[in-house]
Amino acid sequence: MKIGVVVAEESEVMPMLTLFGQKNLIMDKMVFGFRSWMWHIDDKYISVVLCGAGEIGAAAATQMLVSFFGAQLIVNIGVCGGLTDDAGPLSRLLVNGVYHYDHDTSAVTGRPVGAYPGMDRYLRIPDEFFSDCEFTRALMWPKAICASGDKFIADPLDKRRLSKESGAKICDMEAAGVLLTAQRAGVPAIIVKIVSDSTDGGADEFNRTLTSASDVCASSLGMLLEVNV
Repeated sequence: MKIGVVVAEESEVMPMLTLFGQKNLIMDKMVFGFRSWMWHIDDKYISVVLCGAGEIGAAAATQMLVSFFGAQLIVNIGVCGGLTDDAGPLSRLLVNGVYHYDHDTSAVTGRPVGAYPGMDRYLRIPDEFFSDCEFTRALMWPKAICASGDKFIADPLDKRRLSKESGAKICDMEAAGVLLTAQRAGVPAIIVKIVSDSTDGGADEFNRTLTSASDVCASSLGMLLEVNV
């Protein structure tokens, strides 16, 4: 099976490089401007692409994983901000819907913020996908809506406002780009987020927690893909 992994930041990638190691590494190079790695572990080809923060890079990296690497499953894993009190630092959440708050055509279409043609205001991952997912460990992780856009949300008032507006428990800068691109390509996607900064936390808490949260990203990816390294 060919699996494509989209990761935003180098700090999130480094523990993955340690986890998968050199033994199974078969590629480490720049591909179309993205730093990329590939491992052959058990019966899986795992390609990891460092996309940088933001929706555009995440969307481009996802399409590259599908078109160039032939990914049959996309995994987006990385840190995120907590928007509710029960999404504390190092919480691990499986995303079942994305609210793309930067997508707003309401002035001309009347559609609500986040709504694409033929959809409601969420980009959704169907419940049946989780029940049919090969990687059953993920089914035990709590599920949540993720608010996604090209902004680091640091102010606690902004976090609570965004949660109230969207019903989201967490926020990030890549999930919408990944999920929309994967769905349009007809490839299933799993999005796993680890909270780095709580509702009342901001950039300072993010910086303090980033290393620990990145370690959780790597261990979660290993568990999700059930790899033996």
